[in-house]
Amino acid sequence: MSECQMKTVEASASWSAKERTACAELLGDAARRIDEAVAIWEDALQSPDHREVPFTAIVHFGAQRARTLQRLHFEQRDLAAKLTGQTGIVYRDSLGMDESIDVVQPFAQFEKDESLHDRARKAIETLRERAGRLADTIKSIEERGS
Repeated sequence: MSECQMKTVEASASWSAKERTACAELLGDAARRIDEAVAIWEDALQSPDHREVPFTAIVHFGAQRARTLQRLHFEQRDLAAKLTGQTGIVYRDSLGMDESIDVVQPFAQFEKDESLHDRARKAIETLRERAGRLADTIKSIEERGS
């Protein structure tokens, strides 16, 4: 769990069942967006892997996927603000997003000799780790109510 997620679990001990449920639902929404982003990156693995065309993932898998990931990113930012308001725990950094719920974007430049498939596998791994931490947080919050 991230620091803000641990703080949320700790704070949830003093919340009502309704507050714990509301928080778990928001975190569940974040997890669903991450799952949607994973599916986009998995779809990118089906695209040709043109190593001779480096730059960013957008060049390889197109603007539509990038726009969808960007939409998910902005939805997560809104959700982070809602989580902050609901929990009192800051779910954002100086750029307005807590990395523990951020959606991996396709804009970063590839590393030397990195391919689309390399980038997609890294993105999927990162997102699955974040989804796992969210699931752990939700479970811990729900257990506080038991």
